[in-house]
Amino acid sequence: MAFILKLVLYGFIANTYASPLSTLQPSQAPNIIPRQHTDDRLSYIKRTYPGIYWDEAVKCGGDNFNILAEATRMLAPFTDTAPLQRSRFSEHPAWNRFFVNDKKAKKGYGWHDSEKNQNAFLSIKSNLIQLNKWPGRGKKTRSGVHKQSTQITYTCEAPRGFDHKCRTVPGLGAFRMQPSSYDNKGWAIMFCPRFFKERYLNDITADKPKTVKELASLYSYEHILAHELLHCDIIGTKEPGTY
Repeated sequence: MAFILKLVLYGFIANTYASPLSTLQPSQAPNIIPRQHTDDRLSYIKRTYPGIYWDEAVKCGGDNFNILAEATRMLAPFTDTAPLQRSRFSEHPAWNRFFVNDKKAKKGYGWHDSEKNQNAFLSIKSNLIQLNKWPGRGKKTRSGVHKQSTQITYTCEAPRGFDHKCRTVPGLGAFRMQPSSYDNKGWAIMFCPRFFKERYLNDITADKPKTVKELASLYSYEHILAHELLHCDIIGTKEPGTY
């Protein structure tokens, strides 16, 4: 899990070098879906992000639905791998700081050899590409359609046996459920009330650029969503292993 956290937050690091954080503006999420969920706008969200099953998300409430829709839209720039094509990303201090061994990190700033970890870095890039594509592409059934069984469900209503987690796990914003845990309907992400109290990454970084030491403070809607999506095996990501 610690590795996945580091992998997801690379989306921020990559975009840091693509555009300075000091120039980013607060997202101010638009009213993608108003309080009264009109069929035409809900249909638009479904068409735009067929990798997600949205019908359960509607039950989260209008404002919360807007947050989920905007966070999903922001996954694209958050997980953009274009900066990897333009620079030797593995040699940036921020990247290396993230992927340094935790024990070494407590003693000081260690350094990973980019050549020795080349395969791991390539796996990370591949995983980010899969994550980036999923919401807008998803996976179709053999008959060529998107169904809940091949989508990832967003929900705010946990099934029996999981309804205690949001209350008992400190600081839990969301958690993923395997198909067997979600009445065999498919993969799902359960969003706790805590999730909707977070902020967008652009809002967090709007005041001033963040230093390497402040990376842990970038706990945003996009971060949590990407983290949980990477736990859904249907996306096709693979664990590069520890190093």
